[in-house]
Amino acid sequence: YDEAEVLTICLKGFGKRTPFDNYRLIRRGGKGVINIDTGERNGAVLASLAVRAGDELVIISRQGQVVRTSVDQIRSVGRAAQGVTIVNLAEGDALSSVAICPRDESAKDVTPEGAESAEQTDPSEPTEPTDSTTPDTPSA
Repeated sequence: YDEAEVLTICLKGFGKRTPFDNYRLIRRGGKGVINIDTGERNGAVLASLAVRAGDELVIISRQGQVVRTSVDQIRSVGRAAQGVTIVNLAEGDALSSVAICPRDESAKDVTPEGAESAEQTDPSEPTEPTDSTTPDTPSA
């Protein structure tokens, strides 16, 4: 991933993006690196994902609320920050899962159905009929 960030989402609907550069490497015997405040406000961490600008997420709560949002809507902040509200949850609800929607890289090159690209059609050239069921000569 080039220019990827760590997306952290907590059970109570809060989360944040943080650039990978903000995390130091630790060696054997290290005590870990703080990622997000997991106090009463945020709850425990549900997921930490590597995301890029333009990615989209599907977030599902335990009571069945489904939210699709762009990663660009989530603010990029430092490691020790609490994060921002990603999903407004009902009283007693919590998040249950998060998934990144797959990117459709081939969608850029596809023309809408029924549309022809300018490269394929030249108005000065005669076109052949495409319906093979039409007879070339009149029938008697």
